[in-house]
Amino acid sequence: MSISELFDTAIARLEAQETKAFNPKYGVGAYRYEGTCCLFGGMIEDDFSEPEMEAHQDDKGSLVARTPVHKKPVLEAIQASTGVNLLDGLTVEDIETIHGIHEVKWQPGHSFKALLPAEISAKIWSSMPAQ
Repeated sequence: MSISELFDTAIARLEAQETKAFNPKYGVGAYRYEGTCCLFGGMIEDDFSEPEMEAHQDDKGSLVARTPVHKKPVLEAIQASTGVNLLDGLTVEDIETIHGIHEVKWQPGHSFKALLPAEISAKIWSSMPAQ
């Protein structure tokens, strides 16, 4: 699978669910929550999704934020699930920008791809094989 195929699949899944993944218990977005997923959560298969990546309470009852998308556990889960290392075609800054667009700008019913900056879109879809 290429980076472009991975994003095409994840964007299609995100847009089809017509909602954002949100954990109301903690009032935060989630990679995966009750059948929904964020863009990056949609890249992670069940076998590689770890509860510790999500917002949760620690042993003392304190809220622990979810693992940032550019951190090792999330990137490794995506690679284990898909065989794609996002850092082979994107920078950490690109990944953070994409995640920020998902969190802040994207709304169900709208094109996610249309919100991506041209330079990031070029990096993602330039990896497509010639037809």
